[in-house]
Amino acid sequence: MQEGDGCVVTGANGSASEVAVVHLTLSKAGERRATLLTKAKRKSLTLAAVVSLCFAICWLPWCVAMLLIAFEIPVGGERYAHCAKLQR
Repeated sequence: MQEGDGCVVTGANGSASEVAVVHLTLSKAGERRATLLTKAKRKSLTLAAVVSLCFAICWLPWCVAMLLIAFEIPVGGERYAHCAKLQR
């Protein structure tokens, strides 16, 4: 640092002293690393969302069918009435 890069603070007794100011800057490598981490987090979040959505789409029909059977709610008319009787 060069002289005069800080700020001047005046004390209660009128004396002036210079306080150094620290500037924090990211280097180009640091900025790139931060960007890559952000991209990696975004990709992992997207992957988790896609896997969760696929799981829900695949298992939802079965879960709904089991709930309908458990509460004996007729679905599909007479054509599937024998299925509910077989489950009892």
